[in-house]
Amino acid sequence: MLKRWFQNRLARTVEKEMRQFIGFLSGLNDEEMGSVLASTLGTAKFLESDESAHDILTALSTGGTGADMAAIALGDLIRELQRDDQLISAAGYMPWFHTLRAYNYPEVRGTAREMWDHLRRGTAHLDAELSPYEPDELVPYLEWAVG
Repeated sequence: MLKRWFQNRLARTVEKEMRQFIGFLSGLNDEEMGSVLASTLGTAKFLESDESAHDILTALSTGGTGADMAAIALGDLIRELQRDDQLISAAGYMPWFHTLRAYNYPEVRGTAREMWDHLRRGTAHLDAELSPYEPDELVPYLEWAVG
């Protein structure tokens, strides 16, 4: 019983934090969203190329295997970027962070889909020079999020 209570409390915390990020995204115009989206896609490229980030990419590409530990590692990276005042880079990692968390808490997957829907607003303003991906490659690891 205590375990279930603790899991529910964690899921509510995850939901609250995702909602805060969605609130941030909602306040951006489409052009600003394009910058965040470019950063998000650029971070995916980093995750592919950096050996130290292999566990994070594996968790994303396998549908959540190891997502709990990968989310912790990614959360640490985000806090480090925020501490170093690299806020756009930190914002670029947030969608992947919340996606990993959604793997662990199925009750927030709808909220993760909503987050990705907001990010898609930026595709018209995606600067090709800032992103190594085409907009169609936006969520290659998240079949459930685009369905």
